[in-house]
Amino acid sequence: MLCERTARGNCPRRSSTRPSDKPGTDWAESFQWLESIWQGEGEALARIQVPKLPDTTGSYRLHPGLIDSCFQLLAACWRGGAMQTTGDEVFVPFTIGRFQSYRPHREGELWCHTRIRTEPTAAAGAVIADTRLVDEQGRLVAEIVGLELRKASQQALLRSLRAT
Repeated sequence: MLCERTARGNCPRRSSTRPSDKPGTDWAESFQWLESIWQGEGEALARIQVPKLPDTTGSYRLHPGLIDSCFQLLAACWRGGAMQTTGDEVFVPFTIGRFQSYRPHREGELWCHTRIRTEPTAAAGAVIADTRLVDEQGRLVAEIVGLELRKASQQALLRSLRAT
């Protein structure tokens, strides 16, 4: 179980910038769940609040904006230097080892903790991370184990979109 106090101890630096605040991003309000972020070396912790939504969370086991916010927290792990890119490169999700939803989330505060794995990866430059999402009582809501991100140039991604 995630202990918020221990995770905050590992992530002592509070960030005033959310990934959705960065220039060039234009995320709808329903994808802006990260309320507060604390950063450590290769890991980050976020307090998550349900934003105003055009639909109800009751129609989802886990709202797509909530899942996306868990992925957004990876950007806060960059502080440790594990996720450096050059030029027009970005990290894109490549594979997920396991995604497990333990209970639905309808309302209330959540905590998300993401940690970059330190062991070498098979693909050069790839990053693998694990994420745990817990509710206000510390109960595990969901976890993403073995999310692999790989570098891709923005130009290559745009070419692949045009080809489809």
